[in-house]
Amino acid sequence: MKKSTSTIDSVVETIGYLLLIPALIVVGGTWGAVAVSVNTVKQARKSVSEKREDWRKRHAPRISQVVPDLGLAPEERKKRRLACLGKKRKTQWQEQSIWFRLPIEIRLLIYGEYFGGGEEVIVGFRKDALTACTGKVYIDEQDTSAYIERDQFWHHNARRFDLYRRVDVLPLLLTCTKIYSEAIPVLYADPIYTFTNPVSFLAFSASITPQHFHQLQNIYLDFFGFSPIFFDQKPGWPEPPGEIRQRRGCLRGSYFKPWDPVPILWRKMSYLHFRMSKIKNYYNPIAQRLDPAKETQPSFWEMSCIVLSQMDRLKDLRIRIPVWVEWKWCELRA
Repeated sequence: MKKSTSTIDSVVETIGYLLLIPALIVVGGTWGAVAVSVNTVKQARKSVSEKREDWRKRHAPRISQVVPDLGLAPEERKKRRLACLGKKRKTQWQEQSIWFRLPIEIRLLIYGEYFGGGEEVIVGFRKDALTACTGKVYIDEQDTSAYIERDQFWHHNARRFDLYRRVDVLPLLLTCTKIYSEAIPVLYADPIYTFTNPVSFLAFSASITPQHFHQLQNIYLDFFGFSPIFFDQKPGWPEPPGEIRQRRGCLRGSYFKPWDPVPILWRKMSYLHFRMSKIKNYYNPIAQRLDPAKETQPSFWEMSCIVLSQMDRLKDLRIRIPVWVEWKWCELRA
């Protein structure tokens, strides 16, 4: 009796396995098809994402069409309505102020002193905004083991910043449109604008209007903190653009040499820095000189040269970079 019972159990178990195997095959096939479909969708999304990311790297953000116009109004519009005060209230003509009784030459001198008297304006770059402080950039020769945190690189020299004050010129510029129209050219022409990395230089150039861009006269590119590579890797420096060669007088010395490598400046240009920020782009001096059909992406250094070549009123250009000469790091100034 026990033997027949065990035989029946084994038969039932066999039948169960026979019925279960097709079900497992169906479930497994379905699960495999779902997994393959999910992977295919993920790969497709990844491919689209990578293409979009690559496009964002290669193409500059759109130029804002809403350019703030704070210039002086025409003569027939001496009284302009303030929307925030209602439709009936109007602004009074600015020349009634005692300030405008001073000669324009004296007013321009005062504007220049207010904006720093020709001192350096150090422009930095963050993900949300450009920053600016007046101060001085110099080399600390006493600390021979300084650590440049940004580039994760030990160097025998390091830059230090003496920051005097934050640049805050809006209260004066927003006083009235006539003061704005008189003072804004002085703001861009008189100070020495110092940029400690190519991203801040390119972002600043794109964030100002074309009129203000062409008023820049004094530029200091202090890229000494960007670690160079060793002598066995030597990408050659390009020749400066024709506009710079023709105006060689604005350059202090000659720095375009084929054995001066700075790899960070030679990285391919990426516009992701500008897209991550909240900075509006009112001008694109880079796109005016680039060939849309060009397959190779220019480097940060080549982009910087393109922007410099667009500055019509550039008078004083100083560049500071590190070079590897005779088994030691040296400072190269131009």
